[in-house]
Amino acid sequence: MRSVLGLVSIVVMAAACGGDDAAGPDASGPPDAAAAPDAGPVLVGGCAPDAVELCDWIPDAPLTQVTPVPTVMLDYQDATGATRTFQIAIHVPDGAPEPMPVVVWSHGGNDGVDNALNVAPEWAAAFVAAGYLTISIAHPGRDATSQAALCDVLGYDAAGCLTFKHLHWDRPHDAARVFDFIEAQAVAGPYAGRIDASRIVYAGHSAGAGSTLMVNGAPRDFAGQRVALADPRPVAFVSNSPQGPGDEGFDEASFGEVTRPNLVNTGVGDDTPTVEGTNRARSFDLMPPGHKYRLFIAEPAAKHETFDLSNDACTTFSTNNGLDPARCDDYRRWIASAALAFVDAEVRGDADAAAYLASDNLEVLAGGAAAWSRR
Repeated sequence: MRSVLGLVSIVVMAAACGGDDAAGPDASGPPDAAAAPDAGPVLVGGCAPDAVELCDWIPDAPLTQVTPVPTVMLDYQDATGATRTFQIAIHVPDGAPEPMPVVVWSHGGNDGVDNALNVAPEWAAAFVAAGYLTISIAHPGRDATSQAALCDVLGYDAAGCLTFKHLHWDRPHDAARVFDFIEAQAVAGPYAGRIDASRIVYAGHSAGAGSTLMVNGAPRDFAGQRVALADPRPVAFVSNSPQGPGDEGFDEASFGEVTRPNLVNTGVGDDTPTVEGTNRARSFDLMPPGHKYRLFIAEPAAKHETFDLSNDACTTFSTNNGLDPARCDDYRRWIASAALAFVDAEVRGDADAAAYLASDNLEVLAGGAAAWSRR
């Protein structure tokens, strides 16, 4: 399939978490990766080691985005009783079959974002190209007074409030308000009959991926209390650079509650100061079997921001370490292929996409530099 990533602009993401430019550990695959079957790789769609151009899952005829991109302000009453207001951007594919499935995207970072047009433009373009209406959420920060009020409600003392990352709490609640918006818009307003509220994907990167895990059922610790914030409305989840056990309030048992279809994208270079890529990969190992997938890139140049489809950190690392920066585009192609095949299979019921997920195409596409796991 022809790659569309060349159409995706390279943008410095103000909301992205910082990556670690030190070389990652020498790893050939993720923890607990299954050995390849003796029968050799299972390939579909003409994919072969000498025909890797047929091994991706990128639209041959990518759709473009309707412009200008509309933004909408949403609000709800938060746990403190105050009104929380945030912006969404609605990326609409031009000419997609209707009603369109919807992808909702949550960004990473701890400080918050106010302008939804700055959130994940690369991922929005990738999903739009495949015919998914994509809603990017700008999760705003809190001032000191608002933070203190939330800490008081959740039971954090003064010391705990200093390190409490409030967006871990706010993201799933913001997302729930967006799901409300989708349900309402599906029956009334400018998107009535154009979107399908029964086919929602919730996706995110880094701390945004942590929110996808919570909405898919993973409990998390807040002020010593194990809190579950699952929402039944999304039918599939894409978790790029998620947290693993012991990270940011998740424990090993948390991931056993992730019951709906879930894709994890991470790698050996997906490190930040507080979370290692190899531990991110363990989130998949701890999920119950059934429609769970993981792409693990075993090259350290695939940095944390790479899984947000940004090339900046990868290019810098590659240049500083005598590697070819063109490899960064390859990583994006693998990651986007995994995500688009996953949503096509799980949300659209595309049999060819399901066969792709069941195949070894991604490993052949990566030339052995990535492991594709299923459970």
